[in-house]
Amino acid sequence: MENISIDKFGFSTRTRNSLYRGKIDTLDKIMMLSEDDLFHIRNMGAKSVSEVLDFQKQYIDKTWELKEDEVLLTDIDVKNPMFIQSAFPESLGREIECIEYRNPMGEYYPDLRVDVLGFSNRTENALLKAGYTTINQVAMSLYDEIKGIRNMGAKSIAELLDYLKDNSEISYIGERLDESIDGIFTYICNRIDIDNQNARNKLCRLFKRLVYEHRSEIKELLVELDLASVIDSEWFATLVIETDEIRKVYKSFVLIDISHSNFYDYRPENDLLYDIGLYRKIISELLADNKIEYVDGYYQVRLPRVREWIESIENEKQHMAVDMRIQGKTLEECGQVMGLTRERVRQIVSKAMSKKPLLREDGYSYWFKKYALDKEAFLAIFCDDISTYEYLHIVYNHGDKNIEELLDDEKITRDIYIAANRYNNRNNVLVGDEYVPCKREAICKKIAEINCADKDVSYDDFYELYMQFLCKCGLDTNTKMLYPSSRAFAARVEESMYILNKYGRKLRYYPVDEIDIETFVEKLQLEQFVDVEISTLKLLHENTELMKEFDIRDEYELHNLLKKTADKWNPDNKYNVSINRMPFLVFGEASRQKQTEELLMQIAPVSIEDYCMFYEIEYGVLARTVMANFTPFISNYYHHGVYTINQPLLSDAEEEYMKTYLCNDFYFVEDIKKAFIREFKDSDVKKINPRTLKGLGFSVYTNYVIDMKYSSAYEYFKDYLTRKDTINLREQDNRLTCIHIENSTLEELRSSYELLEYEDMKFLKLSRLQSVYPDITKDTIYQYVNQALSFANGEKYFTIKRLKEKGFSHRLHDVSLPEWFTAALIKNSRRVRFVKSGDGIIFYQGNHQITTGDFLKYVMKERKSIDIYELVNYLEEKYGLIYMKDKVIQFIKPTSVYYDSIMEKVYLTKEYYYEEI
Repeated sequence: MENISIDKFGFSTRTRNSLYRGKIDTLDKIMMLSEDDLFHIRNMGAKSVSEVLDFQKQYIDKTWELKEDEVLLTDIDVKNPMFIQSAFPESLGREIECIEYRNPMGEYYPDLRVDVLGFSNRTENALLKAGYTTINQVAMSLYDEIKGIRNMGAKSIAELLDYLKDNSEISYIGERLDESIDGIFTYICNRIDIDNQNARNKLCRLFKRLVYEHRSEIKELLVELDLASVIDSEWFATLVIETDEIRKVYKSFVLIDISHSNFYDYRPENDLLYDIGLYRKIISELLADNKIEYVDGYYQVRLPRVREWIESIENEKQHMAVDMRIQGKTLEECGQVMGLTRERVRQIVSKAMSKKPLLREDGYSYWFKKYALDKEAFLAIFCDDISTYEYLHIVYNHGDKNIEELLDDEKITRDIYIAANRYNNRNNVLVGDEYVPCKREAICKKIAEINCADKDVSYDDFYELYMQFLCKCGLDTNTKMLYPSSRAFAARVEESMYILNKYGRKLRYYPVDEIDIETFVEKLQLEQFVDVEISTLKLLHENTELMKEFDIRDEYELHNLLKKTADKWNPDNKYNVSINRMPFLVFGEASRQKQTEELLMQIAPVSIEDYCMFYEIEYGVLARTVMANFTPFISNYYHHGVYTINQPLLSDAEEEYMKTYLCNDFYFVEDIKKAFIREFKDSDVKKINPRTLKGLGFSVYTNYVIDMKYSSAYEYFKDYLTRKDTINLREQDNRLTCIHIENSTLEELRSSYELLEYEDMKFLKLSRLQSVYPDITKDTIYQYVNQALSFANGEKYFTIKRLKEKGFSHRLHDVSLPEWFTAALIKNSRRVRFVKSGDGIIFYQGNHQITTGDFLKYVMKERKSIDIYELVNYLEEKYGLIYMKDKVIQFIKPTSVYYDSIMEKVYLTKEYYYEEI
C-alpha cells in the first residue's frame, strides 16, 4: 500500500499539486507528515493542510478504502516518461488534456517557439537542428528522445526542465469543471476589467483554482441563486478579498498602473473587482500606507515633497545650503551666511542633490526642461509655491520653446491648458473686432488681415499702421512691443507665414500655412522642367484657373509662396529646383546663355523685339528684362536689326518625306525632330529649324508649330477647343497645358460661356447643350448666376447642394449633368471667390483668400463638437462634399479647430474640448 499514488486519495487539485511539488507522491510519505511539515510545503494553505490531516485520520481509523478500479503506481511504466512528466512527477499515471506555456512577457499560450524563450545558444541550437521548433514538441516527446539529441548535455536538460516547472500549467482529463462551474469561471473572467494582460492572466488562473476548490459550495448556492447572484453574493466577495494571492496580484496591478499614469477615481462599468469591494479596499490600503495619494480627481504614486526631503537631510551643512537655495538665495548669499565660498556652497548643494530621491516636484520637470518658463509664468501656470520653481531651477536646465507652443503639447491636461491659456492671454488687446494676445506677431498678423487682405501695402505704410495701433492702445512705450527700426520690423514681417512679399517692397495678407500647398504645386506640374531657368510669371500664365482658385495675383506672390512652403512641397529637393531671386526658379543645371541661344536657334531669323516677346512666352521673363539682361548673350547673331543664324536646309528627299509626314495642324518641334531622326538616322537634326519648318508650311513658335492656314495661335486653339461638342482636357497632351495661349483662350471661352464646364477639366459647347435643351441661352445662365448669388446672400460659405437644401431651385437644376455644371457657372462668372475641394466647389463671399480649413472652421461654429465620421457625413449630406477622414484632419490641422485622435472627435477650439471632457 505504501506505493499507492496520491492521485487516488481524492485530494483537491491545489492540495495534490502542492504535495507533488514537495515530492510527496506516495501513501507512506503522506502518513509521515506532521501538521507543521504540511504548513512548510509551498502553496499549502490551511484548507489543504486540513484536507491531508483528515485523510490521515480516516486512514488510521480504517475508514478510507482503495477502490478496486484504482491503479497502483507500480503498475505504471515510468521507465521512459514524457519530458513534461519528468518536470511534473505528479502527472505520471494521469492523462494530460492540455498544457499552457508562459512567454517572457508573462503571457500564456498553447505553444511557443523555442527561439523566443531565452534558452542558452547551445540548448536552442541543439533543439532546432534536431527539428524541435516549439516547446510543446519538446514537452510531449519522450524523455530519452530529448536526452538523445546531439549536444543536449545535462545542463541543457536541466534548463528545459526548469523552464517547464516554472512556466507551464497542466490540465488533466477528468479535471475539467462541469458546465455550471465552467460558466462561473467564464463569467468572472469576462468581468475582470484590466488592460494589463499579464495581471489579467494571473487573476484568471487564480480564479480558476478558487472556483474549482469551492465547486461544491458554488453548486449548493446555484440551487437557490442564479449565476450572477452567486458572484454578487457576500460569500463570494469575502472569499475573494480574503484570498491572499488574488489580493497580492490585484494590489500589484493597481500600484503599477498608478505609477505609469494617473489613475482616475471612477467606477468601471461591470467591473467585478470594483463591485465586490476589492478595488476600494486596495486603494484604502495604499492610501493608508502612504504609497499613493489622491490629487485633483485622480490617484498618483505618493512622492516626498522637496520640503519633506530637506527635513530628512541629516548633514547640517547640506540641510542649511539646500534650504537657503530653495528659498531663492544665491550661492553668494548662502556663502555669506555659512562663511563659505560660492564654489564650496555649490559643491555642498550638488552632493546633497546627488542623493535625493524622486520628489513630487520632479513631476514638473517635463515642462520646465522643454519650455522657456520664467518664474512668473511657472507660478501662474503650474503652482504658486516659489520653492518648487527654485528647486527645478537648481536641478534642471530651462527649455527654449515658446510658451505659446505649450498649448499644443500632447501631454497637456485640462487644468494646465486653462492656466497656460489664461497666462498667454493675460494682456489681450482688441484689434478690429477680435481680442488677440498682446504679442508683436499676433498684432501684426491681425492688422495685416484687416488692412492688407485685398490690397498691396508698402512695408513703410504697414509699419506706420502698427505704430499707430500701439499709440492708440498706449503700448508705444512697451519695449517688448517695439522694433529697433522700421528695417528690423520689415525683416521680421517678410519672413512670416501670413503675408506674401511683392515687387517694390510691398506685401499682401495671405494665410500661407492654411492652404493645401501640396495640391497646388502638384497642379503646376513642375516635373516638366529640366535644366531650365524660368520666371514664375510663366507658371502664372499657364495656370490661370489655379491662380484664381488660390488667389495668387502676380509672379512675385507666387515666387514668395513657393519659397516659404518649399519644405512641404519639395522634400529632399524632389523637383531639383533652386528658388532664386524673385521671380526666378532654376531647375537642374540651367545655363542662361545656353537657354537664350537655343531659343534663338528655334525662331531665327527674328527681330530683337519679337525675340524678347518669344522669350517671355517661353520662359515667363518679361520682355523688357530680356532686352536689358539677356540679349547680350546672343549679340554675335544680331545684324541690321535682326537675329540671323546660318541654318541648314533639307534635301529634296527629306523635304518630300516631311511634307508627307506632317499632315496635322499642330506639332511640338521636339516630336518633328524625333520623326526626322527615325527616318534619316545619318542626317543632321539641325535641318529641322525655323527656316525649313516655314518652308514646310508652318508658323513657328517657341516649341511648337501651327499650320499657316491659321492666322495666329489664338485662332488655332479656339478651333481646337471647340472642334468637338465635348473636350476632356485631362486626356490631352500634358505639354499643351503649359502653352499660355491655350490657357488664355480657354479662359475666354469659359468665362463667356461658349464652353460649359460640367466636370473638373471637362467641357461641352453651349451649342451642344442647346441641341438638347433649346430654351437654355446665355441669358438663362446669367440669370442663374444672379439668382444663386442673391439667394446665397448672408451665406458666408455655400455650395450648390447647400443652396438646394435651403430651397433654391432653378430650371438649370433639371439638366442631366453633374452638380459641378451649375457650380462652374458661378465659378466662371468671377464674381465670387472659390476653392475646389471634396469633389466640389466651395464659394466664399468675402474679400480674401480662403482655404478648406476656413470653411471647416465656419461649419464647426455651428456644431461646436462632432464625431469625425459624423462630420464627414454632414459635409456630404448638407454641402455635397466628399472627404476621407484623414483629409479632414489634414485641413483643420493649421487652424484653431481641434481634433482629438483618441475620441475621434472634432471641436471648434481646444477650449471646447476641455469644457466637454
